[in-house]
Amino acid sequence: MDNPSLLEFLSTWLLKTRMTFYNDDQLVLPWWFGLCCWNFAFAGAFMLWIEPQWIQKPQKIAFWPSSLFSLHIKLPYRTVAYLLIFAQAPLSFLADYCYMTQDSYWHVIDRCFAMPLMGLELLKFTLMARESLRHLQFKSNPIAMPVPLLALYLFATLFAIFSYVQSTQAQARRDHQAFILWHNNWHLFPLIAMAILAFDFYVCQGWKRSTRKYMYAIEIKYLLPKDTTPKAKAKAKL
Repeated sequence: MDNPSLLEFLSTWLLKTRMTFYNDDQLVLPWWFGLCCWNFAFAGAFMLWIEPQWIQKPQKIAFWPSSLFSLHIKLPYRTVAYLLIFAQAPLSFLADYCYMTQDSYWHVIDRCFAMPLMGLELLKFTLMARESLRHLQFKSNPIAMPVPLLALYLFATLFAIFSYVQSTQAQARRDHQAFILWHNNWHLFPLIAMAILAFDFYVCQGWKRSTRKYMYAIEIKYLLPKDTTPKAKAKAKL
């Protein structure tokens, strides 16, 4: 059997304007399914809040030292965040909730944004992993994300991809409840990732490697109660 051509791939999947549930009146999507489509916007806003320092210059993507091969890449971090807020969230709501059973080009536009953004998410994880593994090996980056948290983030990413595949198979079987369950799990990934990053940021002092670290230092210096003990006063005079 010949391999499917690019044109066939485009016509049968990427440019398809009708989902399997086209004109299926039995598919009733709950209100919380539509609400979860906006998780991408919450994740994008949180990305801007915790913005890490490594986004400011190109990063070496290789995990090993090499003088012969050194690929550097700069992740469009802020662009990804804005696309999640102003593009992916509303597109997901329109394609997956408002027009799921209808013939609509929103399905095509949604795929055209979702695929590159997922690829950039994997790139972001690669750069995060490089920072953490470099600390694990060389002890040169003590404020990198702890490896256990990184492993949890990887598990969440793989589970999100697994959920998307399961939702696609549920569509093929026309299993309404399974589709709602698995596709909603896919939409929960931004919240899960945000929770992991928030724990790292606030509990593991991830703010120290954020571009906002000076603002947080000011907040800590002036907003927290001052130590007025004699020992603290003597130290302040030094």
